[in-house]
Amino acid sequence: ADRQKVIEELKHILAKSGDAANGKKMFVAHCAKCHKHGAEGVAIGPDLTGFGVHPKEEILIHVIDPSRSVEGNFKLYRVTTSDDRTILG
Repeated sequence: ADRQKVIEELKHILAKSGDAANGKKMFVAHCAKCHKHGAEGVAIGPDLTGFGVHPKEEILIHVIDPSRSVEGNFKLYRVTTSDDRTILG
């Protein structure tokens, strides 16, 4: 529930070096269903190509709390029709 607390608790990992091969596995398993990176993934959410140039602290925030800052063209809308159907998109 307290995502900022989780971010603070994980900040110590930012001092570690990354593993690109493991990062790609994680992207394919958890992110590629909605995000593209290069030629890989699906373009539902924002394209993450080039996102690695951002500071590690910013990337951590976006991974732990992805809805903190959402561009207008990626917002979710819920519509309830007059016959009580709910549509999300």
